Amino acid sequence: MVTSSISASDSVRLLGVLISVDLSFDRHVTKVAWQCFYHVRQLRSLLESLDADCAATLIRAFVSSRVDYYCSLLIGSLRTVTEKLHRES
Repeated sequence: MVTSSISASDSVRLLGVLISVDLSFDRHVTKVAWQCFYHVRQLRSLLESLDADCAATLIRAFVSSRVDYYCSLLIGSLRTVTEKLHRES
């Protein structure tokens, strides 16, 4: 018989969402804010060659879609957690 051990973790990923031990979503919001900032930095080099409508569409596609996808999970979260999204994105 094969025996295996499972190590404890301070967070788990469930359906793409990082859930911490205290259910605060703090690590998840930090990750989403970082991803949004990363995509905005990558788009910055393209903005000179795009008109305003195309640039806005790309930003919505990469940033807003990530934030909107998890928005319903953050209802009732601490203000310090949700302020990260406003500050970073």
